[in-house]
Amino acid sequence: LVSWLSQLQTLVAQSVFEAETIAGNEAFKVVKFLRKIVADVCNGKEPMQIALRGDNEKTIECAKSGVYGKRSKHFEVRLMHLSDGHQKRIIVLSHVPSLENPADLFTKIVKANVFKSLVSRVVEHVN
Repeated sequence: LVSWLSQLQTLVAQSVFEAETIAGNEAFKVVKFLRKIVADVCNGKEPMQIALRGDNEKTIECAKSGVYGKRSKHFEVRLMHLSDGHQKRIIVLSHVPSLENPADLFTKIVKANVFKSLVSRVVEHVN
């Protein structure tokens, strides 16, 4: 099961780290919703952990450790759900390098060789 979304954020972020944290928390909300659907379909059986991949290492590092430093002390408490999901083992967070991230096709300008590589990865998963 794959869920992907690209949209303009409704909050103004002061850094890429904050923007990625906001996006990660939004993704976690989708994960919780999808888990409820899977549990309903599977007669209440608890679904396995969900893999959540991102390309910002600092966001993943802070969510895994639960420790946010001086660059994030202004974050609102509602942005800490990503860390909570990791601590409760609902999600497994991992880093995906930009050269392997198909979402970059839709969100960034990429060089021709990277474009071809990412398109082939997407087509491979569709077939």
